[in-house]
Amino acid sequence: MQKYPQKNNVIIVLLMATLFFVSAHLVSYDDHGSTTGNASQLLKKARKAIFMKEWKNAIVFLEKMKDEFPGNQDSDSAVYWLAYSQNKLSQTEEKKEARQELKKMALKNLDNLIDSFENSDWVDDAKILRIEIAVSLIQSGNPQYKKYLMDELENLPQFDSNLKKLVLNALNRIENEQKNTDLKNKAFTAPENDRVHSNKLLEEFLLLSIDDKKGKFFADSTRIHCGIAGTIIYELIQKRKIVLENNKIILKDESPTKDIILDQVLKLIKKRTKQKSLKYWVKKISKKAKIYKKMILYRLIDKKILTMETGKVFIAFNKIIYPSINPAREDQIKIQLNDIILHNREPDPKNGLLISLIYACKLRKTIFKENEAYSMAKKRLKEIYKKNEIGVAVRKAIKQIKAEKYVYIHPVVTQ
Repeated sequence: MQKYPQKNNVIIVLLMATLFFVSAHLVSYDDHGSTTGNASQLLKKARKAIFMKEWKNAIVFLEKMKDEFPGNQDSDSAVYWLAYSQNKLSQTEEKKEARQELKKMALKNLDNLIDSFENSDWVDDAKILRIEIAVSLIQSGNPQYKKYLMDELENLPQFDSNLKKLVLNALNRIENEQKNTDLKNKAFTAPENDRVHSNKLLEEFLLLSIDDKKGKFFADSTRIHCGIAGTIIYELIQKRKIVLENNKIILKDESPTKDIILDQVLKLIKKRTKQKSLKYWVKKISKKAKIYKKMILYRLIDKKILTMETGKVFIAFNKIIYPSINPAREDQIKIQLNDIILHNREPDPKNGLLISLIYACKLRKTIFKENEAYSMAKKRLKEIYKKNEIGVAVRKAIKQIKAEKYVYIHPVVTQ
């Protein structure tokens, strides 16, 4: 008879221990959930402040997130936007000392991001922003920041000799205070015919590649990068730097174009002494197109055509998106292309290229939202595409790159 009370006591003790463990676990879980939630709320508030250009408020939210929630899953994103906001705030300051102090703080945060989160998707953006801030500080009389430029030259080849020239001019200006204004004008306010021109066709191709509202690309990076490569080749042909003969690219004029992207590709072609096919060069240039894409996107942001935000991919993952804030230019291009396709008009060379790239890169959603309209225009799209050597080469390059990736991921097993 005495055994049952003892057994009951043991059960009660075990139940109490279990309840204690579960409650402790739930408290820990709630604390963690609360931490994550609070960090996400701060980041959300910061993004809203950035969108409203309330840089001081954004900095307050992001610094609080950085200090109170270190190691959070969005830490890399928070550090980037903190540096971005500090740089933007510096541009509103009247006093030189305040401007420079904010830029230096931004650089420290970018250094931290690049060093501590080397596998982050934000690293490329951080490096580009760091270059921009370093150049600004050199212009303001801080030659020690030249090291940032030199460290990144190999990783950011698109700046190459142009950036070196800017750095040297800035340093000369600092060393000779008497000629400060003249050197500044020569180095950073070049005459119209010496400026690095904006590549309008590349801008148009990227605008057609992005969903206006969602800010996401209509196609994968392989297609977009090959499309960029085709556009660059077209531009070099138009500037008579290269010609197409028997489907091969031949260098005709290696003198600079004054466009950073075109000059970099021109150097690539110059290095290859043996003539190569159009498809070869589409593939070759596409490997470097990621950074060219970033440069053009930043130009479009500076022109207030696009904005840069953080969106969600598969709910859990962050990704930079580029929604349109001024679609007038893109709408005009779409109207022209629609008119050519639906009314069977003959395209000029530029529009012929854009239409062929829309077909080659599978970007038909950029023009045709309705399936019925697309089915009517598909035949005409293909006709224009087939007549365009660059468009055909782009499509072939895309197929080959995708096939190579498939073989790499799914190697053929032989007996």
